[in-house]
Amino acid sequence: MGKVKLTMEQVNLIEDQRNKMEDYKIVKFFANEVGESSGKFHIDELIRALYVGYEVEEEFKEGDWVFPTRLYSAETSVYKVVETMHRSIKLDHGFSHFELMGDFRHATDEEIATEKQRRFWNGNDRETNEFRANDLFSTKDGTIYEVAEFSKGSPYPVNFINSSGNKDSYKLTAGLKVVCFAEDRKDIN
Repeated sequence: MGKVKLTMEQVNLIEDQRNKMEDYKIVKFFANEVGESSGKFHIDELIRALYVGYEVEEEFKEGDWVFPTRLYSAETSVYKVVETMHRSIKLDHGFSHFELMGDFRHATDEEIATEKQRRFWNGNDRETNEFRANDLFSTKDGTIYEVAEFSKGSPYPVNFINSSGNKDSYKLTAGLKVVCFAEDRKDIN
């Protein structure tokens, strides 16, 4: 039997009582005054926390980005919390059920950035970094170019005509930003 996972609220209750009395007295008091279970603890959980130890369960709030710690079969692995209820969270994956908080951890900044990129491109019916001919993009210095051709698999897949009229290309890692997708342009459609 391993350590029990507790919320920060539960930890605070236990530690507050530990400052006042010994562990066996906490259990005796709980059994006499509360019984088997309260809205916050079951006596078994309390005993394990006091004598085996505990880990603080990660707590999430609406808007947090989370990553599953157990095998998950959805198309993505990073989700946004849309609702919380006790030890459960509802995610923005399109299902209406709640998930156990213990099955997730906070997503890293890199995981969040990757997921935001995926959602941006997916929201425009594209694979991540899927430029197409006639898309407009800007470079880090703010210069705007039109994609002439996208060569998937090439080290420099974003091909364009530079200001001198010469063919040039960029890597996908060059910090390019989409200004306008070809299908949204009014000047060519």
